[in-house]
Amino acid sequence: MAEKWAIATRQSRCPQCHKQIEPGEDIWRKSAGITYCQLCGSAAEHEPRVTGPQEDSVEDFLSALPPEAKKHPLAAAMVKLAQQIDDGDVPPREMTLYTKEIRLNLMQMRELFPEHEEDDPTETARLSRERRMRESSGI
Repeated sequence: MAEKWAIATRQSRCPQCHKQIEPGEDIWRKSAGITYCQLCGSAAEHEPRVTGPQEDSVEDFLSALPPEAKKHPLAAAMVKLAQQIDDGDVPPREMTLYTKEIRLNLMQMRELFPEHEEDDPTETARLSRERRMRESSGI
């Protein structure tokens, strides 16, 4: 959910200062389920976004992959899911689904962008065998 101003439709409390928010007051929606009172919202609106541990972990994983991997849609999905977890947008009962989706995307990214070792003897033997097969077949 994008951060934005709205009008409170029900009574609630500001998680920052614990002030009672009455219906009809201006509120600032930081994320799904997190709304600040007008005073705290105007202060939080101009604060830079701080990354959390989930997002940092996903970014570390992506930095180990080739540069084109960061532009892949799965990478964007993983970062967004991690941001939602870090921002507290994910209810506890859905946390397992989010982490499972991130894990599956990590596995998919590893398959799409495998690590390549230069001196891997198995890979060298496979390439030599394929070259001999092509040469023997006249290809």
